[in-house]
Amino acid sequence: MVDLEFRFGNEITSEEDFSVLAAMLNEEWENMIRISPQDLKSRLANAQKQIVVAYSKITKEDIDYVSAKYGLTYSNKMIPVAIAETRSIFTGGDLGRIPKNYFDLTNKGVWAASNESDDTVIAVDITTLPTRKGDKGNGEATRLMKHILGHVAYNCNAIKHIFTYTPDIQGLINWHIKLGAVDTGYKIYGARPGYGTPDVNVMDYSSLIKQLRSA
Repeated sequence: MVDLEFRFGNEITSEEDFSVLAAMLNEEWENMIRISPQDLKSRLANAQKQIVVAYSKITKEDIDYVSAKYGLTYSNKMIPVAIAETRSIFTGGDLGRIPKNYFDLTNKGVWAASNESDDTVIAVDITTLPTRKGDKGNGEATRLMKHILGHVAYNCNAIKHIFTYTPDIQGLINWHIKLGAVDTGYKIYGARPGYGTPDVNVMDYSSLIKQLRSA
């Protein structure tokens, strides 16, 4: 299995990384929000440890894709292959306290620092470089999500709940269930304006976090 290296967003300094990550995010989400590398740099600085990026040794397929699709040249040996964006908020376990749209949840897409009162992590998005999706990849998105869950369980004792902001797509819902989430059935309609599937189905990893902590 291909090795992955995980970095918090505020640890990223390479301009090439900012460009590739912005292009990845725009490819998936630009109908909802489009960002520049500079926008992303600000987002990562604001988010601090709320955003995590998975890196892997670059392949010829990665180089060719980044060049042909994004018009970018990439020279580093390790390339970002997946990015997980989360937000920490206070909910008290009440799903009704989850913001009703992406822009309220993410401070208009620029993120914000965590607060001491936060007891909930919202897994907003996981975006993967297309050369690492499905059969082309090595489970990069799954391994990144497991890393997030482990980090929260073992390093963030104040966090009692992990919910997701999952587009209401059955394949994505099933993916989270396979990883240990519970389908709450709680939907937020129109939460991702402009995206192909604007409605959100909230998944709940809170029980899994408790299990990890008690193991």
